[in-house]
Amino acid sequence: MNNAVLLQNCFSNSEHVHLIEMVFSRHVRYCKYWQFDYRFEYSDIIDLHVAPGEEHGDWAKVKMIERALEEYEYVVWLDADAFIWNVVIDLRAACIKPANVVIYDNPFVLPAVGAMYWRSCPEAKEMVQDWLATMPGHANWWEQGEFQDLCVSKWQALDWLGALPPEFNHDDYITKCDSPIVVGLHGYPGVVTRMEHFKRWLDGWSLPSRIGVTLPPLRAEIIENVKTGIAYADTL
Repeated sequence: MNNAVLLQNCFSNSEHVHLIEMVFSRHVRYCKYWQFDYRFEYSDIIDLHVAPGEEHGDWAKVKMIERALEEYEYVVWLDADAFIWNVVIDLRAACIKPANVVIYDNPFVLPAVGAMYWRSCPEAKEMVQDWLATMPGHANWWEQGEFQDLCVSKWQALDWLGALPPEFNHDDYITKCDSPIVVGLHGYPGVVTRMEHFKRWLDGWSLPSRIGVTLPPLRAEIIENVKTGIAYADTL
């Protein structure tokens, strides 16, 4: 078993699985090179006893993270509408504090939980237990809203949450940047629209058989923020 894992999930019968389908081999090959395990589950991991079709947020991610922190030193979570773009970056580099996310700051401050980077430690495990204790959450933002509330009420003072540069959860709206590492198309409505934008990103730049590719260099301030010596692959 490797010391790091990439996690993704779709609920049973969810059309979001078609997004995973578009990048599955990309993620498998990324994980093979960087020695990550890859756990994708197409199932209902957690039962919130809600009516069919009723929204309840994505609490499955929290259960998957909880389990993974017992087995791995580094845990990366990506929503189904997110994928690894810059394959020459070892995502362990983002796992600095117990939990690490990009912070949205427009129209209001909100931690973006669609791409999360965890380092296993007692503090990380306590954060997950705090988070699970708030299920099912309030109807506005579900698990994301509860994560935000816990950041303000507890974790911020304890310095358990790391704020990452936008390159680790680029979208086409709030966190748009020039050299994305992870792309999260969270702001687009519906699966079909997101599939169209996945295709827009992936067309013309396919993952080569050798991952050592030339991409725009990271800004110096990103390297300074990450502070863990981001790994590059010159050749394989």
